[in-house]
Amino acid sequence: MMDAIPAGGVDPFYYVANFRRAIAWLSDRCDDLLDEQERAFIDAVEPLPHASRALLVRMLMRKGPLFRTDKLRYAEIGEPLAACGPLIARGWVELDPPMSVDELFTVATKVQLEHRFEAAKTARGTKAALLDALRTAYPGVQQAYSAWCPNGPAKVVRFLLGPLCDRLRLMFFGNLWQDWSEFVLADLGVFRYEAVRLDGSSRAFQRREDVDAYFSLHACRQALDAAPDDAKLDALLSQACACPTENPWLGMRRAKVLFRIGQHCERRRDWLRALHAYEVSTYPEARYRRVRVLEALGRRGDALALAAQVVRTPVSEVEAQRAARTLARLQRVPRAARQQSPLPMQSACGEQPSGSHRVPSLQSDLSASASASASASASASASASASASASASASASASASASTSTSISTSTQTSTQTQTQTSATPISRSDWLLPMPAVPMRVEHVLRAHLHRPEAPVFYVENALINTLFGLLCWQVIFAPIPGAFFHPFQRGPADLDAPTFVAHRQALFDACLQQLDDGRYRRTIENNFAAKAGIQSPFVAWGVFDPALLTLALDCMPAAHLKLWFERLLWDVSQNRSGFPDLVRFVPAVRSYELIEVKGPGDRLQDNQLRWLAYAHEKGLPVSVAHVRWLDDGDRMSAPPAAVGNAIPDGVSAPAQWAV
Repeated sequence: MMDAIPAGGVDPFYYVANFRRAIAWLSDRCDDLLDEQERAFIDAVEPLPHASRALLVRMLMRKGPLFRTDKLRYAEIGEPLAACGPLIARGWVELDPPMSVDELFTVATKVQLEHRFEAAKTARGTKAALLDALRTAYPGVQQAYSAWCPNGPAKVVRFLLGPLCDRLRLMFFGNLWQDWSEFVLADLGVFRYEAVRLDGSSRAFQRREDVDAYFSLHACRQALDAAPDDAKLDALLSQACACPTENPWLGMRRAKVLFRIGQHCERRRDWLRALHAYEVSTYPEARYRRVRVLEALGRRGDALALAAQVVRTPVSEVEAQRAARTLARLQRVPRAARQQSPLPMQSACGEQPSGSHRVPSLQSDLSASASASASASASASASASASASASASASASASASASTSTSISTSTQTSTQTQTQTSATPISRSDWLLPMPAVPMRVEHVLRAHLHRPEAPVFYVENALINTLFGLLCWQVIFAPIPGAFFHPFQRGPADLDAPTFVAHRQALFDACLQQLDDGRYRRTIENNFAAKAGIQSPFVAWGVFDPALLTLALDCMPAAHLKLWFERLLWDVSQNRSGFPDLVRFVPAVRSYELIEVKGPGDRLQDNQLRWLAYAHEKGLPVSVAHVRWLDDGDRMSAPPAAVGNAIPDGVSAPAQWAV
């Protein structure tokens, strides 16, 4: 929470007004979820003296629960101890409360503690060392601050409403990571949120039991995070299992907690408990982890059967990709072990996921096959326009599913192309030998600067390009007031964004939106939303990356048919497919073409989500390539012709063999 009072004549009690708005919202929408204590608190806030109400809000917005009164001085409130009087009378604040040594250290300064406990000072002289010494000297001691520090400079109070206010905050936001400062940040324009129509049913919880379940699951998460090695996993597993709910997004939260418990059990090699956690979890990755745990338990036949089932009926590309690798490995066991398997090996081999989740075989070893099966050769282009024409041809061919190269080149490079059996379109690979930058720079930025030409500009966009264009086109769908999506005015996106049902609940809306790519209306929609929604929070739009010039280039150079292909796969699995896009984009406005370039430096390898996107682009004929960069050293400088440094290889000059990376 910002302690400074906003300038410009704003009401100094602005934060009180915001809190009153919040509790009025809760009274109006969530009265059936409140218990008597919570209703009594809400009713008692309004009659408080203005200074006391302001101090109450200040304390609940700050980290507590212990406060020194000299740290509670605000110009608009006045004397803090006087303002505390009505709060103490209602039992909401305790004056001079008992506290442990650890709590004492949260309110006392190092100088004050050293003066008070001079005999306990250590050679190290740090506050942490003094705390360790006092823990030993005062084990389990609880006494008032005035007893710990009789000559302390201030009084200490304990705020007693933390749990109650946390519950109200949860009912308002639907989570515990947001707090009341959202009101202030929105008022100051730090964050702007889309105005979504909310009615009386727009709330995170429909039953009091779900609020309790959220807190129980939150406690499990905290226990796992705070002491992962000491967590009592049996108790946490029972606690999470005892939180059944009909609330879809809360059910996913429960599934994720169970999945994390399973992961902790795996790390401890507690295979049986891990298996149980994964069996009761519906988290998308739990089924694959069961395969690995069954393998660890020596139940290879069961692991093989489950892996084959996952490959046949994957819930996502991620699951299909991992299961296919594991299945292939399990099938390589000795013949004697295979004969014990309950699954006929021949029927399990080569199973491909069906439907929209089919994963081309390229994705499992794209980079390896590019190195092993490709033939490296030096290629050069005399001008950017010549290479741009090749790119334009490739882009047009991609739309028609033709089998042509999709590589653009505005600079001479050692080029490799890999032809795979899944499609006639090759994935273009290039290898670059570049000088090490004098100032540390990411390899993507080094290559971007090297490739950039006025007639073919290159931008570092990574996940921002496709996500932003998608978010602008589908803005109205993403922020549609679907039940279970929006609970309060401070949401960056729908609450069910990562849920498996996100697209299904909006299928007709997304279908209608993507139809704009077929009839040409899409450009006006994207440009209008870019102007009208500028700066508003979005889970897709990267306002800091896009400016009008980049947007115009993208819309000029990227065909609507290509955008539709990118967006369709994004919608297959929004939670996974928002990442993994290539790092760079190169536009050639003269011929309205583009290329996406994934950059890998020395020792880098393609990640699974990148492989999946490259496999899809390969299958659909979208213009993508992989660029491998190696730094030029003295040996390379001596063996390379002068014109070849930086990979500027003139026509007819072959690159030395060692340049192939």
